[in-house]
Amino acid sequence: MLKPVSLNCGHSGCFECLKELSKKTLAPKCPMCRKDFQAANICVNIALDHVTRALSVECLSVGCGWKGGYGNASEHFSNCPKLPIKCNNVECQHVVVREDMPIHAVSYMKRKVQCPDCKKHVKWEMLHEHQAGQCDNAVIPCPLNCGCAFSRDKITLHLPDCRERATLCKVPGCKRILKKKDMTSHLIEAATSHYVLQLNEIKRLRRLIYNKARIKFS
Repeated sequence: MLKPVSLNCGHSGCFECLKELSKKTLAPKCPMCRKDFQAANICVNIALDHVTRALSVECLSVGCGWKGGYGNASEHFSNCPKLPIKCNNVECQHVVVREDMPIHAVSYMKRKVQCPDCKKHVKWEMLHEHQAGQCDNAVIPCPLNCGCAFSRDKITLHLPDCRERATLCKVPGCKRILKKKDMTSHLIEAATSHYVLQLNEIKRLRRLIYNKARIKFS
């Protein structure tokens, strides 16, 4: 009985037990004499608290061997390495002593881990699949191997301007296909041939305009 309290009827009880009892009913009663008590009036019995805290107790967990005052039992219970506890994964619920839980958590395939990109919690066995196709914030490399990496929602904006993207030379008549990063050097190296192509294109357009004008005024 940690934190023993006194009721207005004179009986004493455990603070946690009586507090839990007052939550379950609108009119809590003393477990001994059945007299009503008010939860707001519960107070720790200081003299009895000193007595109970000094009581010698020992841990019942197999292989622990801890001994100490009752007042320190709660703290030990929260950290006892030999205490059997349940795995906090709802799909597992395996029971193992506390000191072995880290090993179990690492080896359990269905444990939930945080995605480093979107921060959502997913099963460890599904993390790779999540990052590959479901995570909107996953950073993926450019499929054209330009060396850049973007989140999935931005990669489509990058592709049209990627320097590794193949494109047709913008000079009319030139059929050369090359990467965008090589376009500037191509325009310099092929300046003479481009001049001829552009000159021919000008002549073609002039003939086209001339022929349309003849038809219009004939």
